[in-house]
Amino acid sequence: MKRRTVLQLAALTLVLPGRALAQATRRFRVGCLWFTSESSAKPFVEAFLAGLLDLGYVPGRNVVLDMRYAGGDSGRLPALADELIALKPDVLVGLETAAVVMKSKTATIPIVLVASADPLAARLVHSLARPGTNVTGMAYRIDDLLAKHIELLIEIVPKMSRIALFNYALLASDP
Repeated sequence: MKRRTVLQLAALTLVLPGRALAQATRRFRVGCLWFTSESSAKPFVEAFLAGLLDLGYVPGRNVVLDMRYAGGDSGRLPALADELIALKPDVLVGLETAAVVMKSKTATIPIVLVASADPLAARLVHSLARPGTNVTGMAYRIDDLLAKHIELLIEIVPKMSRIALFNYALLASDP
């Protein structure tokens, strides 16, 4: 019985490191398409890299990042999307403008929407509850919360007579 146990343990020590090594060498390819220039996208890219590192993904080790920048020229987006898709990424990432173009180019590669004012209006998803497409991600629909925010503001400052609203969604999304 001991001989069998020793042989099983020896077999496990030979097999497990190979499996662990195979899993460790798996590199995910992420294609990122930015409407803006590289310098304008820098804060978003840095935050994205920090999030990947927090999750254990290290560029060059277990994740390959392919970045493309349109420099504010929407006419460049389709060609850049084609370039990224040709690299066969595991996932595509972009803001609303880029995601619309990527979605028109592929229905099979998952697309992570970094931010969108209204993915329904952009026709990226069928509904927020059930997207029904290869697109997922973040939506910040201020129109749904606007009434509640004003209600809370009036509760906090009951004598308020005027309210100014800046549409930060337009400021934060791609032009």
